[in-house]
Amino acid sequence: MFASTALTPQQQWAAGRILNVWLRKKEQLGLRQERAAERAGWSQGMFNHYLHGRKALNIEAVLRLAVILREDPMSLAPEILAPVGDALKSGDGVGETRGSYAAPAQDEMPLLEGYRKLGVTGIKAVMAHLEEIAGK
Repeated sequence: MFASTALTPQQQWAAGRILNVWLRKKEQLGLRQERAAERAGWSQGMFNHYLHGRKALNIEAVLRLAVILREDPMSLAPEILAPVGDALKSGDGVGETRGSYAAPAQDEMPLLEGYRKLGVTGIKAVMAHLEEIAGK
């Protein structure tokens, strides 16, 4: 369990902004909290705490969320990223690897784009087919 600490107004605004993006994009991206948390390397509970402002965001958390949500990190939480804002704006050192979470490689992008275009129903059909092929 996470200890509740009072968030600053800036942290609250950033969490609210991220929650709004999550609510808007989760279906489009075919994500549920469990899957998004797994991609971030967190438990589902921690992911939920970040979304709802029960755990203060830090730079690494914002970058991981930005990758998962396919959003510009500065648009999600400029208040949190202010210490590294100039580097993010220039793109230097951002986009290849963020902490222990790596952005997709260039040759993976066409596959990810096709996956996004499938929608929820198409993704379910593809996953069922892959499970059938794998013999699960």
